[in-house]
Amino acid sequence: MTGLFLIGPTPDEMPSVSHRRGAPGPDGFEVTYYRPADTVNYPHSRSDCWHHLFSIVYETFRGPYQENASHCDKCYCYVCDKPAKECRDWRSVPAHCNAHSKSSFWRSSRARMKTSSTKSGFKKRCHKRWSAQVAW
Repeated sequence: MTGLFLIGPTPDEMPSVSHRRGAPGPDGFEVTYYRPADTVNYPHSRSDCWHHLFSIVYETFRGPYQENASHCDKCYCYVCDKPAKECRDWRSVPAHCNAHSKSSFWRSSRARMKTSSTKSGFKKRCHKRWSAQVAW
């Protein structure tokens, strides 16, 4: 096969997604147009954002890396599991804006955060029950 032809909208009808364009892959194909699914507007991890380019970092944990601190309204913090705008550690050290699922550091940070939030939630619930029982 010497070429690939896709029949679809004309170039004038296609939206620009220039930051997702890359070099030809190992098979010699280059993706020049891709229409993201409607799920682009659903809540997503910052590393999966289609509106802002994310740079994967494995060894740099001091502050935001390149444009990773920028986010859309639907971006969530991978570590806190909160909207990015509500994350207190988004730009701190280590900056949660750099977090992604491919790093063992960030996966363990996420697991610790979930464990600590579960325990603190359990303590609050137990304290409320105990206070309700002791109150006269």
